[in-house]
Amino acid sequence: MIKDFAKKGYVAATIEYRFAPMYKFPAQIEDVKCAVRYLRAHAKELHINTEKFGAMGESAGGHLSLMLGLMNKEDGCEGEAGCSDQSSKVQCVVNYFGPGDFLGTTELNPTGRFIVANFLGTADVKNPIVAKASPATYIDKNDAPVLTFHGSVDPLVPLKMSEHLHELLKKAGVEEKLEIQKDLGHGWRGKEMDRTMKETVEFFDKHLKN
Repeated sequence: MIKDFAKKGYVAATIEYRFAPMYKFPAQIEDVKCAVRYLRAHAKELHINTEKFGAMGESAGGHLSLMLGLMNKEDGCEGEAGCSDQSSKVQCVVNYFGPGDFLGTTELNPTGRFIVANFLGTADVKNPIVAKASPATYIDKNDAPVLTFHGSVDPLVPLKMSEHLHELLKKAGVEEKLEIQKDLGHGWRGKEMDRTMKETVEFFDKHLKN
């Protein structure tokens, strides 16, 4: 995938981050924020335009991409891994069926609640950490444009989460598009992925290439 992006003129990188349950939130967002700051700090040698960053990911990666596009430095979770003089915010986001608002965890099935509890230490929506880990918490009018793809019958991350996220984005005046994939679940491949990836590239081209 990153080779395909490189062929289209992008500097493309995959980001690793610490996994739950050994490392709980905010370790994951701290790691991806650090990676963005690192890339910006080394922009000259890597030939990167520091003002044109996009993020995309599937499921947990979609959640982290949303956090990169919606959080500001003052919102926290920057971590202490270095390059603190650089911004960790990206300029557009493509979210493939990532959870946009953990406050909807009451809609999750037992497997989903188990995953959230491993990630956050709790699935209780009354616990403040649930809101802190939710991309929807940080929406404001200056946020990055967001494109979300979500399967209509996703058994793990309910479509309602993305619908709610995009209602909030629209209300804040953030450019957004939610594309519901009819009769698809938590992920897809083949022709459906080819189609959504084509739209992903078009979205990045619009906001990053001008």
